[in-house]
Amino acid sequence: MPQYRFDLIGELAARDITGHECMNDTEARRDGDLLAHRLVSEKPSLLSDRNFIIVRNDKGDEIYRAPLALH
Repeated sequence: MPQYRFDLIGELAARDITGHECMNDTEARRDGDLLAHRLVSEKPSLLSDRNFIIVRNDKGDEIYRAPLALH
C-alpha cells in the first residue's frame, strides 16, 4: 500500500516523519480532512485560514491541502 505523509503547515509547522498507508489518493485526502477536523476539535487554537494539513504521496508530491478552518 502507498505511504502518505500528513504535514501541518501555517502558523505552527509539524512534519509527519512516519507517514500512513492509504489505499489511494482519495483515501489519503479523506484522512487529511479527518486529521484537520480532529486537530481543530482537540486544539481549537489551531483554527485559522492560514493552517493546513498538506497531504503528500510516496514521491513527496503534494496532492491535497486540508484547511484547519470552518467553512
